[in-house]
Amino acid sequence: MKPSSCSVVAWLLPSLLVALVLSPPARAALPDHPAIRHAGAADWVEPAGSDDLPQAAGGTRGVAYLRLDDQVLVAGDASACFRDRLVEVTSQNGLNVASQWEIHFAPAFQRVVVHTVALRRDDVWYDRLASTEASVLHREDELGSKIYNEELTLLLVLSDVRVGDVVRIAYTLEGANPIFGGRSGGSFPLAWGVPVSRLDLRFTMAATTPFHFRVLGDAPPPEERVENGRREIRWHLEDLPDVDFEANAPDSWIRLPFVAATQFATWAEVAAWGSPLFAPEPLPAEVAAVAARIRTEHPDDPEARFLAASRWVQDEIRYFAMALGPHSHAPYDVDQIVRRRFGDCKDKTRLLLSLLAAVGIEAAPALVRTDLDVSEWLPTPLAFDHVVTVAEVAGREVWVDATLTHQGGASSDDLYFPDYHTALVLRPETTGLTGIGLEQTRPGITEVRYDYRVSEAGEPLEVRIASVYERDGAESMRRLLDGTSPEDLLESYVEYYSDGPRKVESLAPLEISDDRDANRLEVDESYRVVECWQPDEQRTTCNLLPLNLGSRLVEPQATDREAPLWLPEQLHIRETIAIQAATPWEFSPVDVAERNPWFAYTVTSKPAEQSIELVYELETLAAEVEPQAIRRYASSLKTLTDSVGYSLYTEEDDAEPADSEAQDMVYGIIGCAVILFVAVVGIGGLVGLVVLLRKRSPKTRSGPPASTADGVCPRCSATLDPGGRYCPRCGLDLRPVAKTGGTHPGLIVVAITAVLVFAVAMIGIVAAILIPNFIDALGKARQLRTVAELRSWSSGLDRYHKREGTYPDAESLEALAAILAAEAPADGWSMADTWKHPFVYRCWNETGGSGCDTFRIASPGTDGVLSDPSLESYETGS
Repeated sequence: MKPSSCSVVAWLLPSLLVALVLSPPARAALPDHPAIRHAGAADWVEPAGSDDLPQAAGGTRGVAYLRLDDQVLVAGDASACFRDRLVEVTSQNGLNVASQWEIHFAPAFQRVVVHTVALRRDDVWYDRLASTEASVLHREDELGSKIYNEELTLLLVLSDVRVGDVVRIAYTLEGANPIFGGRSGGSFPLAWGVPVSRLDLRFTMAATTPFHFRVLGDAPPPEERVENGRREIRWHLEDLPDVDFEANAPDSWIRLPFVAATQFATWAEVAAWGSPLFAPEPLPAEVAAVAARIRTEHPDDPEARFLAASRWVQDEIRYFAMALGPHSHAPYDVDQIVRRRFGDCKDKTRLLLSLLAAVGIEAAPALVRTDLDVSEWLPTPLAFDHVVTVAEVAGREVWVDATLTHQGGASSDDLYFPDYHTALVLRPETTGLTGIGLEQTRPGITEVRYDYRVSEAGEPLEVRIASVYERDGAESMRRLLDGTSPEDLLESYVEYYSDGPRKVESLAPLEISDDRDANRLEVDESYRVVECWQPDEQRTTCNLLPLNLGSRLVEPQATDREAPLWLPEQLHIRETIAIQAATPWEFSPVDVAERNPWFAYTVTSKPAEQSIELVYELETLAAEVEPQAIRRYASSLKTLTDSVGYSLYTEEDDAEPADSEAQDMVYGIIGCAVILFVAVVGIGGLVGLVVLLRKRSPKTRSGPPASTADGVCPRCSATLDPGGRYCPRCGLDLRPVAKTGGTHPGLIVVAITAVLVFAVAMIGIVAAILIPNFIDALGKARQLRTVAELRSWSSGLDRYHKREGTYPDAESLEALAAILAAEAPADGWSMADTWKHPFVYRCWNETGGSGCDTFRIASPGTDGVLSDPSLESYETGS
């Protein structure tokens, strides 16, 4: 069931698309088709004329949209829509857009009347209908979604279109889907994703015709008038800027302003229209036998009968849609559905309703929308694109989608149902939309554990990954495994994990364990990471395999946006990294606690001498982020992205500031001790030199040696000549030697001065090294101690929030400490930082509810001054 195949609205939207021509087009004015003809516009149309050209409001994709004119005749089965398009080619890129046009229609109840195909060049208009190449194509673009319909496309290809030309296409679609009993409606945009110079939207009808409309989004009201028994509603808009389609907007966000129109006055009228279409029918023999077996196996258990009937339709009837004629919104007969063994949501729902009736379960069909929030829409069947079933089982309401497969659960408590938000239950007593309970739409938690074995740095790692999927996660994995072999799935996993420099090889086949009754599925993987260690200038690093939760939250591309940011609702993931090393390893602990209005994220670690275990947990708390909170959300998300995942290092990790500072301090002290030792040795050596110089031989008188007084040479005993200077035999120098009487006083002064200078220099060097390092280490130690105290406060606040559902609204830190007395550490709460400045605490509400859902606790720092006393601009904490 899809809204675009069942009303006038499906063919009212611009189709300025480049078509893929699947076969050679016929060269004729128009194809010979009973639903296509050439004629002038009907009398009810108010054409603007070709010469009424507005100035271009701007161009995109090489074209400027000068005029978009839609006029709708509301007249039951004779309803019609006139469309007139003027497009100017502004560059080469726009030639294809302006020269190829698609007109979509359903030949079973619609006719195409082509009025004008023209081109203006140099202020002269040329009729191009005769030279236009036209083909009728059967649309098969939805076959990939297992949907087949009879919708056709009239493709018009203009020849000889040039830059600067203006192209005009005007035509009317006549007829409406008879399934709605002469009542139609739809949505009509009042802006586009491109600039538009002029936009006109006009509804015309008899004054007595029921017609209701509502403008959704930022757009002006229309002009209305009633004349000569006719009612007219008109919008005339000029110079419309393009609308930015911001990515990741929630379903509730209205991207383009539009008019919702309908001929149904209430939701009760829509329910009364749709209920007869799904009336249960007698079952064919095969299905009647299934019903008898279910009743026999579960005579006193209505829940078991409900689950057995639902599972049979889900698994035995494959999904395929034949949306032909009235079956765009009406199901086929039950007998035909069973014979075909296929059907779409309408068909499978009707079969399930008939089977449930046969086993004694009361149920009804319900219309839902899978991609939009329609709670503000006017009553119309076109608000919905899907049909599900709601049943009364053992006194309570249970929802089931018959198009889902591989569902599990031994009870309805385990039966997952997608969160479609609201539904229109097709019962006689229905008066409005019904909210769908959150318990059934609760996704299951996904748990993944990574067990690493590390031999030594630089060597390959082995890892075993155990994944546990529950509820919708288990069902998705069953569907994946049903269409993919375990071998192919393992190959895709290996390719995914082998990212960048990291290379992974499989050690064993996948081990799959499926407990369908518990709706729980487990997958075990084993790998060897053969290339992981990457050296750089400081260390060698191994980045472990990526965690799933790191990519589950949407990161805004810009913090300045108009649309809210979509978040995956009720997401809950827990991932554990366990590392066991063969030898002692310095593992870096990681502990993070981030809680805000949008998600809760924690990391806890348990390091040991040869192992560490880290638990990462993420849970979303909201479905969207309001635009004014995007910046704060991005800051909170950075806490997650900066801490998710883990790496091993061969050197000390910079993430351990306390150990690094202590180590630097130790190295500094050792270095200074060596310098002092060298200084002491040097001073001692100089002092020793002075002493040595002072201990030279005592004073003696001048004269020859005492042994020469006898006239005999003291060396060879030869007789010496009186007064001779040398021995005549051995040549010994007999001149008297002058003996110094002590060290010169100047030398002593120089030596002492050198000693003092050296000592002073060494002391200065030691002081220059020790004192700044000591002061810096002391300051960093104070910072680390303050951070530890703030984390202690944050942990206590989070425990209080988990228990009470709000953060304490305390006027002072003393009051906060009293409130958190039960959460206080053994040595009590620290009221001030290490600079003796009191901590500052604030809390507030960001979601508009009661109580505090966000907090900040901060230290004024060394100067004792907070740049923002409100704490709201700080990026950390909460």
